[in-house]
Amino acid sequence: MTKKLFGLAGLLFLVLARLGAASYAYVSNDSNSVFYIDTTTNTVAGEVADPSGLLNAISFVAISPNEQKVYVANDDGTISIIITSTQEVIGNINAPVGTFDIIRSITFSPNGKKAYVVDGGNLTVSVIDVATDSLDHQVSGLVVPGIDTLYYVVFTPDGKWAYVPITQASPGTVAVIDATADAVVQSIVSPEFNFPRAIAIAPDGKIIYVGNNGSTTISRIDTTTNTVMSPATSDPALTNMQSFALTPDGQKLYTNNFSAIFSLNTVTGAVTGPYAIPVDSEIASLGVTPDGKTLYAPNAAGTTVITIDVASDAVGAVVDTGSVFDQPKWLGMPGSVQAPTGLKSTKTSDTFLAQVDLINALSWTAPTGIAPASYSVYRNDALTDLAGTTQTTSFADHNRNPGVPYTYYVVSVSQFGIKSSPAILTVP
Repeated sequence: MTKKLFGLAGLLFLVLARLGAASYAYVSNDSNSVFYIDTTTNTVAGEVADPSGLLNAISFVAISPNEQKVYVANDDGTISIIITSTQEVIGNINAPVGTFDIIRSITFSPNGKKAYVVDGGNLTVSVIDVATDSLDHQVSGLVVPGIDTLYYVVFTPDGKWAYVPITQASPGTVAVIDATADAVVQSIVSPEFNFPRAIAIAPDGKIIYVGNNGSTTISRIDTTTNTVMSPATSDPALTNMQSFALTPDGQKLYTNNFSAIFSLNTVTGAVTGPYAIPVDSEIASLGVTPDGKTLYAPNAAGTTVITIDVASDAVGAVVDTGSVFDQPKWLGMPGSVQAPTGLKSTKTSDTFLAQVDLINALSWTAPTGIAPASYSVYRNDALTDLAGTTQTTSFADHNRNPGVPYTYYVVSVSQFGIKSSPAILTVP
C-alpha cells in the first residue's frame, strides 16, 4: 500500500547510550525492570541493577544528551535515576510528594542542563535541574482546561524554545514556551488542532509536526513565525498516533497506532505499511538507532522488541538469549551530537617576509555520546559567519586584526548534517 502525505518527525521513546564502543538501547520490561540492548548486534546485553527496588509500573524512559543518565518515570509519581557508567539505579529525583501524578513524558533540553516533565494528571510542565537531579520549578503561564490533558513537549535545536500541545477538541492549542525563562509566551490556536497529542520537530528546527488524533491529520507549524502551515495532511492510516520515529537524516519516518507500524518517506510523501509485525502486537513507542539503520518497536503484548531494517524494510527482532523480555514497552531516544566542551584559545602569529599573520588558535574536547563527524566554527551567534570547518578538535583563525575581540561559536555536526548547540568563547 502506498499513500501520499507530508513529512513527519517523531516523538521517540528509545534510549540509546554509548559506553565504550557499544551503543545501548534501554527498554522497560514487565513494568518494573529495565534491560539494555547492544544495538550493534541487536542482542540483550544486561539488566539495570535496582538494589532498592525503586522501579515500578514504568511509564516513560528518557536519556540525557551526554548519555550519562537515564530518567525513568514510575506510576507512583517518582522519577528514578540510572547512571549508565554502572548500569544501576542510584535513587529518585528530589521532589516533594505529590509533585507528579501521571507522568506522560520527560524531555531533556539540548544542552542537557534541564529536563521538562509533562504531567497529564496535574496538568503541569515541571523543570528538573539535571546537575542536582532535583525539582527546580514549574513552567509558568500554562493554562490547561480541566477536561483536557498534556502528553509531550519538544525543544528547538538551539534550546531557546519549547512547544507543548494541549490535547483538546478543535480549535486546539500548542503552547510556546520561552525555554530560558521557562514561561509560556504564546498560544498557537487553530481549528486544525483536534485533540493534538504527538509533536515532533524537524532536524533543522524549522517545522514542527503535530498529530491530531481527533481528525487523523498532521498539522505543521512554521517555527520562524509560529503560524500553522495549511493545509493539514489527512490520511486514514493516521489513527490513534502513539509515537513517531525519525531517521537521523530526516528522510524516513515511522508512526504507529496500537497494533500497526507505517513508514513515511519525507521526500516523496509516500506511506508504506502496515509492516508484517506479529498479529495482536501492542506498540506504544518507537525509536531509530543513531546510525539510522534500525527501528526498534517493543511489543508490550509479547516477549520481543521488534526491529525493522530501515534500508530494506525487513522485519526482525532483538536477540533475547536469556528469555528476559516480558511485555517490553517503553523506550527513549537521545538527541543528536552534543556541543564540544572545554573550549579555549591561544594567540599566536606567523611572519612571512614583511607580513605578520595574527592567529587565534582554538581547541576543545569532543563531546560524550554520539561522535561528531565534524565541527563548524562561526563568528556570530546567528551561525551565519562561518570561519571554517574541521574534523579535528582544533582550529586556527588567521589574519585577525590586532586589539579586536572575537567571539567564536563552535558546533558539532553529525554525519547527517545535524548541528549541536554552540560552545562559546570570546578571545580578547
